[in-house]
Amino acid sequence: MNRFFPIFILLLPCLFFNCSRSKELPSKGLEQISEPLIKEFIDFLASDEMGGRPAPSEEADRAAEYIAMKLEEFGIKSVDGSYLQTVPFCAADLNIENCQFSLTKSGIDKEFTLKENFTPLLNTGSDRVKGELVFAGYGITAPEYNYDDYKNINVKGKIVLVMKEEPRKNDTIATVFEGNKDTGYSDITYKIRNAVEHGATGLLLVTAPLHNIAITAQGHLWTSLYLKRNTKRLYNVCEGGTLIPAVQVNKDVINEIFGSVDSLRTLQRNIDKNLHPISFPLPEVLVDFTVSVDKNEFPSSNVIGWIEGSDPQLKNEFIVIGAHYDHIGISPRPNHLNDSIMNGADDNASGTAAVMAVAKAFATSRKKPARSILFMLFTAEEKGLIGSDYYTKNPLFPLEKTVAMINMDMVGRNGNDTVYVIGQQYNPDLAVLVNATIQDTGLKKEEMTMDLYQSSDYYPFYKKGISAIGLTSGLHDDYHRVGDNPEKINHQKVRKIAQLTYKVAWQIANTNDYYNIIEK
Repeated sequence: MNRFFPIFILLLPCLFFNCSRSKELPSKGLEQISEPLIKEFIDFLASDEMGGRPAPSEEADRAAEYIAMKLEEFGIKSVDGSYLQTVPFCAADLNIENCQFSLTKSGIDKEFTLKENFTPLLNTGSDRVKGELVFAGYGITAPEYNYDDYKNINVKGKIVLVMKEEPRKNDTIATVFEGNKDTGYSDITYKIRNAVEHGATGLLLVTAPLHNIAITAQGHLWTSLYLKRNTKRLYNVCEGGTLIPAVQVNKDVINEIFGSVDSLRTLQRNIDKNLHPISFPLPEVLVDFTVSVDKNEFPSSNVIGWIEGSDPQLKNEFIVIGAHYDHIGISPRPNHLNDSIMNGADDNASGTAAVMAVAKAFATSRKKPARSILFMLFTAEEKGLIGSDYYTKNPLFPLEKTVAMINMDMVGRNGNDTVYVIGQQYNPDLAVLVNATIQDTGLKKEEMTMDLYQSSDYYPFYKKGISAIGLTSGLHDDYHRVGDNPEKINHQKVRKIAQLTYKVAWQIANTNDYYNIIEK
């Protein structure tokens, strides 16, 4: 289900006529969004002392504490007594001495080699498992597609072998699932969790051979297997719930199980042709393998504050104004001035400063919005939208009552007046309102030639059915480089984009009509 907030329909009359309280923009709030205020925030967040704000790190924690302190100063409310939503990170690595894999077929034992023949997956459990093997196709249970690889087979207490991807992955036109566009059912973590739900004790993953030549034991890029000892830790969100040992295996293991990779390829071809699972036990095959993972937890935080709406009914609906505050830390290669700190002034101290300025504008205004406004500064965007994704999976406010999300990412470079609106084609109603409001802010909209919609923190909200759009001033030569420093920021531009966000959010917040839910 996709949920779209028909903002254009609700606000169309008010874009042309003075017909709604949404036009009554408080001037006192707008005046708070000033260039000196924005400069103050950016200079602190992008200073050398902040070390590039990689998440998780002490420097990122200091940035979060600074943002929280400022929100409290402005009078922005915390959530249940705190501005910080903990995002649990884990630094995990294999204990390679304790990892092993063996297979017995028809009474004959065979040992396999770590990295060459098998490699543990990212979200593996740490344990030894031994049991019969069951081939479970793609490892998918998808009732909406009338497809279930686990139908009519019992995998409880057994080890499952599943293929990567989805049926008919190479279809250019979606005949099942979404053709050559991945759905969540292709996600490896999903396949592991689905195996757990069906009672499996372990999982073997193999590259689907029908359209792939190399059947390797790729697995996860573990530091102990692939990287040098002095390499930085690789962090991921700590997975909760029950985990089972899970490894990716190569062609040698498949040859031992099926006699040849071609046999597995034939199975996949028949599944794809008929769109009917072919799952079966392999009672003559016993698998015995151990995965040993050492984990250390390192928390980071999203920073979240809010202003409660003034309308008795509409205050239970929410508008999110967001940005990520993290960056990528220290460069391994200093520049010609021996500077190695990637300060991330534009990416994304500028967007963070803009959200903070908008928060002060709302807090200072005597007239309060009808709907509630949520201010969210996300951690670990640079590691794959981790903070925003974590929030949408662990929301502090009901997602079904969240009517819109406006995100600012890199809003301080490339001239005085240009702005890009990211996600217009996916959120046309919200885009109409944003584009109409741009005319009143001294900005000029440029069209982005690349589709960057999956690249920043609006995207996890969109995946949950929330109208979500991004504002940016675009890429530049200092992107993810040492040269992204505070002195290069155009504070006037940050102010204009922040004021645009304030105006758009104010109009949405004060529209009387309730949003509709449209199922696609």
